[in-house]
Amino acid sequence: MTTKLKIFLLLALMTLTLPVAAAEILPTIQWQPQSLRLVAEKGCYARIIRLQNGEILCCYQRAKQCRIKRSLDEGKTWIDETCVTSYKKGIAANPELLQLKNGRLMLCYNERPNDPENHFTIMVVFSSDNGASWSKAEKIFEAGHNFGEGCWEPAPLQYPDGEIQIFFANEASYTYSNEQEISVIRSKDNGENWQGPKTLSYRTDNRDGMPVPCLLNDGKTVVVAIEDNGLNGPMKPVILRDTLYNRWQTNIIKGNSKQRESALLKPLPKHIYAGAPYIRQMPSSITVLSIQSRERRAYEEPAVYVGDRHARNFTNRTYPLKLASEVEGSWNSLFVKDAETVTLISTTQLNGKKGIWIIDGTIETTK
Repeated sequence: MTTKLKIFLLLALMTLTLPVAAAEILPTIQWQPQSLRLVAEKGCYARIIRLQNGEILCCYQRAKQCRIKRSLDEGKTWIDETCVTSYKKGIAANPELLQLKNGRLMLCYNERPNDPENHFTIMVVFSSDNGASWSKAEKIFEAGHNFGEGCWEPAPLQYPDGEIQIFFANEASYTYSNEQEISVIRSKDNGENWQGPKTLSYRTDNRDGMPVPCLLNDGKTVVVAIEDNGLNGPMKPVILRDTLYNRWQTNIIKGNSKQRESALLKPLPKHIYAGAPYIRQMPSSITVLSIQSRERRAYEEPAVYVGDRHARNFTNRTYPLKLASEVEGSWNSLFVKDAETVTLISTTQLNGKKGIWIIDGTIETTK
């Protein structure tokens, strides 16, 4: 027997005798009905962050304005509604909050004009006093004049080195088609100047939409959850991923890219709509994904999945809210309240009141 053959057989034997790694067992979420709260009546499209001083701040759209409310008691009560910005020629929509490392608050949003004389835009506004007052709004991107050539749903992220990126859905380059891409704009000086946009993802003849970024706890990976109607029928949740080092500097993520993955472990039937994804990661490193789903009924309702530390294999779906049969629950988002608690935020109607509702869920390990 030759030496090479002996080595080969030894390695083969070692492979056979090594223990097989067990599949990661993902937890479930137990939703707490007693935590249900109305944040803002007649509000919609809400997002929540925790400030560096410990307060919780919620931004949302109401009466064509971007507004905020704050909570000093972990979301039990909400106070001090403030108008951050408005748009006299249309709607100030899709607000998203980010507190920068230097303590300033940044709110990005989407201007939607009422007439074709004005442009759809992505705007930013800043606060240096935790939201008590705000700067004059600044335009960082301008799209077309009409629906079909607009820009939508900006979502921000700041990296450890201070770079800020704002991701948004962009139709501006597709005036003569129904296509849409995900674009990204960058700032390396805390929002004083902006570069871009750059096309991040695009699927020919389809509509990548509603991006939500998340820097994973491994410190190496950044992901963006989007809705994708080129994967399998109507919109389905998809995860785009890149390294922290590269962070979308190079190739466009097209339909067949290895950087584009179906989010769900078990694919939904082709005819099911499951759009508007929102992703966050818990301190334990499990990831959580919400969508607005029509899997069980004709009207959208929030559904929440749990994924692994790599933002893959989303499973263990739960439905946080008990909605009347013809009531929608849409434009949902997630807030990591603490190590064991995630909050769902939804635009819906409960107890006869339509607006922004929240409910807490407890992460429970499956045994």
